[in-house]
Formats: sequence, structure tokens, C-alpha cells
Amino acid sequence: MTAGGLTADAAVVGGGPAGLVAATTLARAGLRTILIDEQPAMGGQYFRQRSAALRTRLGDHRPQGRRLIEEAGQAGVQCMSATSVWGAESNRLWTWTEGAGVRAVEAASIVVATGSFERQFPFAGWQHSGVVSIGLAAHLAGVEATAVGRRVVVAGSGPLLLPAAAAIVRAGGQVVAVVEAGHPYSPRLGSLRAARYPGRLIQLGGALATLARQRVRLIQGHVVIAAQGNPDGQLERISLAACRRPDGESLALETDTLCVGYGFRPQTELFRLLGADMATDSASGDLFPVIDSDGRTSVPGLYAAGEVTGIGGVQAALVEGRLVAGAVLADQLGAVVPGTAALRRAKRRAERFGELAARLYPQPSHLARRLAAALPDSAQLCRCEGVSAGAVRAAIAQTGQDAAAVKQTTRAGMGLCQGRACGVALAALAGEPASSLTARMPLRPVPVDALAKVEA
Repeated sequence: MTAGGLTADAAVVGGGPAGLVAATTLARAGLRTILIDEQPAMGGQYFRQRSAALRTRLGDHRPQGRRLIEEAGQAGVQCMSATSVWGAESNRLWTWTEGAGVRAVEAASIVVATGSFERQFPFAGWQHSGVVSIGLAAHLAGVEATAVGRRVVVAGSGPLLLPAAAAIVRAGGQVVAVVEAGHPYSPRLGSLRAARYPGRLIQLGGALATLARQRVRLIQGHVVIAAQGNPDGQLERISLAACRRPDGESLALETDTLCVGYGFRPQTELFRLLGADMATDSASGDLFPVIDSDGRTSVPGLYAAGEVTGIGGVQAALVEGRLVAGAVLADQLGAVVPGTAALRRAKRRAERFGELAARLYPQPSHLARRLAAALPDSAQLCRCEGVSAGAVRAAIAQTGQDAAAVKQTTRAGMGLCQGRACGVALAALAGEPASSLTARMPLRPVPVDALAKVEA
């Protein structure tokens, strides 16, 4: 082990809702618990906290998150923020922190609650200034009370579009249109089933009311196929096409900011490195760990909680954090956590809502094939490395290699984001699901000089 290595009874990776609840529960039960997160502060995307100056002016953002963070510290959880987990083997996690360098964290139990990241599909011109993710726009509007642009289009697919657009409006931005690839807001049987979840409908209704007051256009069944900028590279115009025929423009919108995203993908690389059994979701093409009802994976001592097990929202993540902590305590101490049966029922209810939401929107695997086929050769597929779609197609045609090999040949997906933005399109061009791309160390960029100091 490297100098400065750490040991614990339990290590939790991911400081979002699931990770915070799991770590706090374990520490309260007497386990030495380490919580690791790559962000400067705990809370994850959902419970990200405001700076002290903004908190003084605007108040707390989602006070429940602040309480969870405080409870973790009070319970004795050792929090390692601004720390990336770039590798794993057996019961050891390899971490890197600015200033502290590379450290190994060894734990009898490892809980992976790394959450998810936004699904992106490349299009011509997506490298222009003014093209951002929906998550960034929602963060700026909700946490920083700042609109991401002057004339904004929110596009893509999934339940985040309407709340993000409404948040931008409330922050003072002008939303020109919301462009949804599917038709989730048209009356049909799937939409009627949402009546079983009145709380979610109230949230949706509030967002729709905010957008209606501003007369925001709601365009369904369309996708962004191109973005055009001025000579300085600043976005000026976007082109839309019917989702069923994304190879021809049907509508153009003038805008200076495009917020685009197609739902979320689970961050499951650690499970793959550690040899856990995985299953491919047919609708999305993504890999999820195979788990039991409480979050145990096929690898003894390795557990999963939160959106790495399925995209279900914050309430599902909180429930799963408690469930997985109960599984760890049962396995290490033989303890029985009261209320486990009720938690399992709550988890199943959250899963049913996730399944309903998935039926309302286009299947990501279908979208990937359509959009990849319509992507022009000249378009940048990988923004980090500047690799065009044509270069990837040529490599596939010339060598017959699979997506993982083409990734190495062209360097597409080898940049800072490690394929998180372009991996879906890269795999789709090769005729493969997103799950075909392998997980390799380092999972996150690590300085070479820091790696050179690692001792076996």
C-alpha cells in the first residue's frame, strides 16, 4: 500500500443522497466509515449546496441536503471530498486528491453510490460556445439563481426538460422553446397511469404553468440535428428535425444558448473493474449491476445504491441508501435493521414510477441508432480529442474493429470525459450498445508523477 493509505470497515463512493444516507447509517451503527466524493463538497448533484454568500442572500437550496451532510459529520463519517476514485481491486480503492496525491482505501465493505451522468448525443456544431448540458443549466438556475443565457432552447428527452426550463424562467431567462424527442405530454394510456403519483404530477404541473405564463413553445417529436455559430464560435441558430426522420431539417430556431440532454446513464465502471455480474438494459443499452433486493452484488462485500441501480430519482436513492446500509450491517455484524420490509416496498414503488417514466419517452437505444446514422461525417463526434464522425466510420470500415478497438485507434472517447459524452454515439456507429465499451484504470485522469509513486 502507498504511504498514507487508509483502512475502514466500510467505504462509500459517492456523496449524493444514497451515499450520504448509507454512510451516516453505517457510522451510527459503529462502523468506521469513509465517504469519498470527487466534488469539492458533499451533496451530489441534487443536494449541491450554495456558497456562503449566496446562502446569506437567497437562503438554503434544498435544506434536506444540508441536514444530511451535517448528520454525516456528526455521526463520525470521514469525508474525503475533492477526491476521485480512479481504480479498484478486491477490497481496495485507489484515490487521488490534489495535495494528498494517490492513496489506497481498504475496506471490508464497499458501497458504490456514484449516481449517474447525462446522456449526450453528438450533432453538427455541438462544440459551439453556448451549447451546454441541461444539468449545468438547471444547476445555475436552481442553485446559483442565474439564467444560463438570454434566449434559451431546452432540448433532448426525459423528465428533466420541463423542470430545467421552468427553473431558467424563474431565474430570469427567456426560454424560446422546449424540444422533446418523444410525445410524453400527449394524452395516452401511459400518461394516464401517472395519476398514481400525484406528487410528481404536481411538480410537472407547476413547471408547465410557469412555462405557459411565459408562452414557451413546447415542440414534441423533434431533435436537434445542427447548431450554427457566428465567426467567434458563439451559438446563433439551431436546426431541428422530426425524430422519426432526423436526416432533414424541418424547423430552425434563433437562440444564443442550447441546453441539451437525453436523460441519464449510470456510472458503473467500478462494478465492472471489480468483476460484479452486470446486465444490459435493452431500452437504454446501459449496464447495471445485478443486485438483490437490498443492494448486494455478486461480489461479496460489494454493494450498490442509488442511480447506479436504476434511474429513479432522489426518493428512490434515499431509500436505497438505507437498504444497502442494512445489508452491510447484516453481513458484517449480523444486525437486523428495523423497517427493512417497508423500505423494500418503498423501493419497489419508486421503481414502478421509473418504469412508467421510461415508457413515456423514446428508448435511448433507438434514439442512439437513429441519431448516429444521421450524424454527418464532418461533425465532431469526440469534442475532447477533436475526432470526427467520418474518422470513426472510416476506422470501422477499414479495420472491422469493434467500438472498444476503434476508440483506441482514433482516440475518440479517450479525452478528459473518458467517453461519457460521446461513448453512446461511438458504440452506435459500430452497431453496438453503449455497454460494449470497457472500463479500464484509470477511470479518472491522474497525474503521471502521482502514479509513479504508487507502491504495490
